[in-house]
Amino acid sequence: MKREELVAMVRQGEVIAKMDLAGVDLSGADLSGGIFERSRLTGANLAGAKLRQSTLNGCDLSGASLTGADLHAATVNECKLVEAKLDGATLVLANFVGSNLSKASLVKARCAVTGFIKSKLTGADMREADLDRARITEVDLAGADLTGANIDRTTLYQVDLRTTKIGPRLNLGILYECNLAGKDFAGMELLICQLTQTNLTGASFEGATIAQCNFKGANLEGARFADVKGPMCLFVEAKLANAVFSGAKLKQSIFMGADLTGADLTKADLEQCIFSEARCVGARFTSSVLTYADFSHADLEGADLSHAKLFRTRFHKAKDEKATFTSRAGALGDDPELAEAENYKPPY
Repeated sequence: MKREELVAMVRQGEVIAKMDLAGVDLSGADLSGGIFERSRLTGANLAGAKLRQSTLNGCDLSGASLTGADLHAATVNECKLVEAKLDGATLVLANFVGSNLSKASLVKARCAVTGFIKSKLTGADMREADLDRARITEVDLAGADLTGANIDRTTLYQVDLRTTKIGPRLNLGILYECNLAGKDFAGMELLICQLTQTNLTGASFEGATIAQCNFKGANLEGARFADVKGPMCLFVEAKLANAVFSGAKLKQSIFMGADLTGADLTKADLEQCIFSEARCVGARFTSSVLTYADFSHADLEGADLSHAKLFRTRFHKAKDEKATFTSRAGALGDDPELAEAENYKPPY
């Protein structure tokens, strides 16, 4: 089929169904609003083409060139784009559902508010892509390269990122139930990120800036947070056994209900931090700043708080058997009135 005939069919609203368009030259063509059903476009040249609000369902675009193409608000459903080139393409508001983009190139692609849902992006090159507010759900990103990509306010749900290259910053990102075990975030900037229910076992955040990040319910066993700058972080109910926080600056962070068994918090700045109901068995707080910190109902059995600054530190109903203290002068013990209120049982 000739180029002019295809463009005319699209303009007339005809469905391009089951057509073999392999290798066809459609560079710069206006195919906006087109509907392509199970057509073959392998190796096609769609560079600079306009596919705004188009629908591609079950099509094969493997090896096709869409460099600089405009797919604004397009729907790409169950398509193959293996090794396709989408460098510099506009994918704003587009949705890729159940599609295979393995080894595709999306360098500097504009993917703001784009949805990648249950698709494959294994080995994809997404360097310097703009993924602002993009939604990446149940996607295979193994071996993908997002170095220098803008992933601010990006949502990633149930994504395995262990072999995915990310950096150097991630701000306002949402990573929920993702697998980041052993990931290296050392020196990176992560501001106000949501990392809830995420697997971060053995991950390294050494020297990183993690201000106001939320690690609620995350698995951070053996993770390394040495020398991080992370004021006002949330570690509520997080698993932090044997984690390292030496020299960390975590002022006003919350560790309520967290498991800090065997954790190393030596020389950490933990002023005004809340450890209520936290399990701190065998944890090391040696020479740390715990001014105005709250350990109410915490389990500090065998913990080392020697040389720690404990001015107005609260230990209400804390378990501290075999815990080591150089001095508890200035610290607060049980609060009788609070204990009475906690133990109150209504007469009816």
